Amino acid sequence: YGVIKGNIFYNGDTGTDLKSGDTAYILAGALPVDLGKIKIDSGISAKYISETLDDTGVSVISFDCGLILSLNSVIPLSGIFLGLHAKNIGIGFPGANIKSDISLPMSFTAGIGYAVDFSNKFRVKILSDINTGSIDILKINSGIEFGLFEIIFLRSGYIIGNTTESFTAGGGIALNLLKNSKIKVDYAVVPLSDMGMQQNIQIEY
Repeated sequence: YGVIKGNIFYNGDTGTDLKSGDTAYILAGALPVDLGKIKIDSGISAKYISETLDDTGVSVISFDCGLILSLNSVIPLSGIFLGLHAKNIGIGFPGANIKSDISLPMSFTAGIGYAVDFSNKFRVKILSDINTGSIDILKINSGIEFGLFEIIFLRSGYIIGNTTESFTAGGGIALNLLKNSKIKVDYAVVPLSDMGMQQNIQIEY
């Protein structure tokens, strides 16, 4: 942020300038392993984050890691997917004048998916995951996706926990533009109870 100007005049005195800033370093790596019908994708990232305001500063070191196990054609014309993810595993270092513990909220997720190819024109995926952490209560997400011609995708789901229960819906389009290039556009809407709707749009090329 640089310097926050202390130019507010109050009670006969003018405030002083405050130095402030944030710094983040992230190092990440992934390892895919192909064993034929079994594929394993794993990844890990290390993060160092610090923040300062005037003479007070805090810093955090944390790790994220994940694993996806894909079992293809173990059951004919279908695939089974298992996933595990841990986020913000680490410790914080409080600075001067801060007595409380400083750390990023940890979360743990486990998921399973099942996909069936009825033909080259029609595919169905059923997915579900369970999430818990140091802040959120237990949350369960479940959903289904219908794929047509590997171009059009329709999705619907349901969220349980985290103080809300609601349906979600969305869809997407995937188009081959040139050789070895594809563009994907995805849209999703999630009800947020009294806070209205959350709408997400993602474009990938």
